[in-house]
Amino acid sequence: MDKRMRWVVLMVISLSVTAMAIDFMGPPTATLKKGQWRTDFTYHFSENDIELTNITIEGFNLGDLDVDEIEIQRYYATFGYGLDDRWEIYAKIGGADLEQDDISFSSDADLAYGWGTRITMNQSKEVDWGVGFLMSWFGADEDYSGSSESDTYKTSFDIDAYELQVAAGPTFKMQGWDLYGGIFYYMLEGDIDAKETGTDGGVPYSLTGTADMEEDSNVGGYVGTLMHLTKNIDAMVELAFVSDGWGVGGGIGWKF
Repeated sequence: MDKRMRWVVLMVISLSVTAMAIDFMGPPTATLKKGQWRTDFTYHFSENDIELTNITIEGFNLGDLDVDEIEIQRYYATFGYGLDDRWEIYAKIGGADLEQDDISFSSDADLAYGWGTRITMNQSKEVDWGVGFLMSWFGADEDYSGSSESDTYKTSFDIDAYELQVAAGPTFKMQGWDLYGGIFYYMLEGDIDAKETGTDGGVPYSLTGTADMEEDSNVGGYVGTLMHLTKNIDAMVELAFVSDGWGVGGGIGWKF
């Protein structure tokens, strides 16, 4: 494989482990009372098209690249607290892994984490309206090495990025369960610095490069259910979509 193309593939792999994925949002309205705590375990699967922009190697701009059907799984432990009957905050930490069939790649789990808040703006007996905010970010170092005939290479990537999701919509209160959903805005910003050393035809070489990343589409919709299994135990199922991807997830939580 040409060195430049190999770099592009490795950049895609590095960025995709934790980026370019619709994350699990939950209801856009508060789910906790003042002083109440909540812990959840959630699983989320998404399939997205991703984009690298301004790919530059040794001053040579390779332009942009789209890669289709990146499959990402995320596993989170989430901890929430009710600041008020209408306002809660939460933090999440867990792992993420990915697969991409075209390049036959499957990653090990990598760290994923973030924080968010939910605010109920208007309450009534049958429906609440609110907004939710979720931010996740990562800074990671990824290393790859390989060989081709008598030549070898070692490539290192330094990644810094963050994702932001803002959702707004209703939560309809049913008998024993809630129906929620709405629209959301998604944004991703980040960059990657790369360096490679190796031999080419027995001659040592060193390369440096950079790339930017951003969302391919940033407006979508989602719908979910919050089922009250007992007084303190809830279960959630959720489906979200944008023009170039979709996600589905579920979780179970305990309030105390």
